Amino acid sequence: AGRCLVSSAKRNGMQLVCVVINSPQMFERSEELLNGAFCEYSYVPIINSQEMEQFCSLQGFALATVNNSIFYPLKKGETLKCEYEIYNFKRLPLKKGEIIGKISVFNKNSLLFSENIITINRVENKKIFGIIKSRLSEYLTEKYENKQISCALRGCQP
Repeated sequence: AGRCLVSSAKRNGMQLVCVVINSPQMFERSEELLNGAFCEYSYVPIINSQEMEQFCSLQGFALATVNNSIFYPLKKGETLKCEYEIYNFKRLPLKKGEIIGKISVFNKNSLLFSENIITINRVENKKIFGIIKSRLSEYLTEKYENKQISCALRGCQP
């Protein structure tokens, strides 16, 4: 394979790995490839669990969030589509940690990932559940307004 180099670099929360094989200027080529990738991509938060938790609270009482924050290396000019569902519940109360919806992120028509929306605390009545639904809708619409990521409500499930 000749002279090889495996290198990595981290900028703005995004870590990249570069492999250069059989190159006399392996250090220079590695730097060039890494700099090019950092210029072409940005590491963006798609779903931030702490941010969602703060937005979806009532009088300092957290209501809903996702289990994991999700970040994605978004290429310049690339757009993603985020769809979310909030399920309809006929029975209450909802237990802590109960799945109440789902967020799915697509690149064109390919699903990249999805994450469940869960309750943080017990939800006793329909009024509180209605507040959760409206806060989630407001959060997701506001978060992705005028960005490379569009967000829309998908039909609710029973």
